[in-house]
Amino acid sequence: MKNCFLSCLLLFSSYVATAQKPVQQVPQFVFYRLDKRPFTKQDMLPQKKAFFVFFDSDCEHCQHAMHEINSQYKKFDKAEIYLITLDDPAKIARFMSTYGPGLIGKRNVTMLRDLRNEFIADFNPRQYPSMLLFSSNGKLLMYQDDPNALSQIFKLL
Repeated sequence: MKNCFLSCLLLFSSYVATAQKPVQQVPQFVFYRLDKRPFTKQDMLPQKKAFFVFFDSDCEHCQHAMHEINSQYKKFDKAEIYLITLDDPAKIARFMSTYGPGLIGKRNVTMLRDLRNEFIADFNPRQYPSMLLFSSNGKLLMYQDDPNALSQIFKLL
């Protein structure tokens, strides 16, 4: 009976995860820069594509994705990159210095903390990492949560 209950729970969880659709337009949000200043939708550059990456520094898939984004940084010259996490600043620093050192200090890369736990509720990600590319007018161009499929996003840049 216990195995049946666990199987049903896993099946329901996987159904809910796959049924959730990512947001189709950039929603209103408040994230925070590492210096604790708020960053909202109004702070985004309207004439550029926006690439949101929601990650957890302990997630191996997130590590792989950040490494790939780091190695392909030049493809993002016409886009803004918003890296969002729930992690604390020390974990973020270790993660970035290991997997994204080439992104640190770049003019079009903004590191943000989700201190109010808004990303999951407002952007509807399915899992870590969640990568969303939006057009310059805020419309979703592509959602991806498989770091091995980042090449599809690179084609849209």
